[in-house]
Amino acid sequence: MVAPVTGPIREIINMPSFYSLRDKYKQKLPFDLVLPYSMRAAHLTAQVGFGAGGTVQNAASSDWGSEVYPHILSQAYERLKARMSTSTSLGVDFAEMNQSLTMIERRSLQLASFTRKIIRRDFIGAGRILSMSYVPRKAGFWRTFANNWLEYHFGWEPLVKDIQEAVQIITKPVLHSKIHATAKGPYVYRYTDRYPATGNIIASSVKRVDLMIAVKLGCRVTIQNSNAMLAAQLGLANPLPILWDITPWSFVLGWFSNIDQYLALGTDFCGLSVADAYTTVYRTGTKFHQSYSVYDTPALNSSSFAYFNMDRTLGLTLPSLHFKPWKPPSWKRAATAISLLVQLLPGSSGSYATRHLR
Repeated sequence: MVAPVTGPIREIINMPSFYSLRDKYKQKLPFDLVLPYSMRAAHLTAQVGFGAGGTVQNAASSDWGSEVYPHILSQAYERLKARMSTSTSLGVDFAEMNQSLTMIERRSLQLASFTRKIIRRDFIGAGRILSMSYVPRKAGFWRTFANNWLEYHFGWEPLVKDIQEAVQIITKPVLHSKIHATAKGPYVYRYTDRYPATGNIIASSVKRVDLMIAVKLGCRVTIQNSNAMLAAQLGLANPLPILWDITPWSFVLGWFSNIDQYLALGTDFCGLSVADAYTTVYRTGTKFHQSYSVYDTPALNSSSFAYFNMDRTLGLTLPSLHFKPWKPPSWKRAATAISLLVQLLPGSSGSYATRHLR
């Protein structure tokens, strides 16, 4: 039974130096639903003159950072996929539970039979149980049971290892099916404008925005079809990423865009059931606006705001095809490009050293 949900409920705090707007939903016990949530808040931390850049309410209502948001979302999505793969691999182990129990039973009975043969001093029969074609040289009637048992360690060690691996599968701690991943990145905006002089009026404007943007993705994952999931992990369900990887020079475009990720979106959740999914975006930082004008006498007005924004929506927001933020070339990337270029040169039949040191 789904718990009753009420909302949206809007709460507003509006003061000269602080503004907050919150839209939320409420549910009754047991609080097991993922619900939308939105909050925008700003605080006036400093002001000179009459202030600039609008009211504190305007500062709270601004959504900055749309330029870097796609890249941060892409990073969060990749981390979610990695954690999802780790969690669902345990599901494959549980699907093999019966095989593990059968393995433990079979190997335990085999060790018990071997132990009885050692007690009876039937060294040939003990070797046959362990699939050994010889009797250990130091095994004999005059030795103790423990010593004789240890002489066959080449035969019983594989059996013990099989039991250990099966026990690890059965006793492996059950990870909760709820998974989440977060990625964050900075956003910096600078703007300076100087208006042309008109008569005795000179004016200029400065704006600075410094934010940290974080994206959190979460959901509850269960295995619906383990065979389909494994096929997707092996690249059999979607050949497009594989075809793209073998395309000449495709790696170059991969440096500047997320095309590899975009091509795999269709089968990332193949064989899986996703529920209670959500996407949360946080924006935290400062905003500064200053205006300067000279009309008979100089006038300087400025305002500084602390800014917080949070939006949680239902469902996973999938990455879009976009260009990655520019990064200075690295030695690793240059070496990779040179090595691939040498291999693709016309008439290349191997490495440079191989062809010239024959």
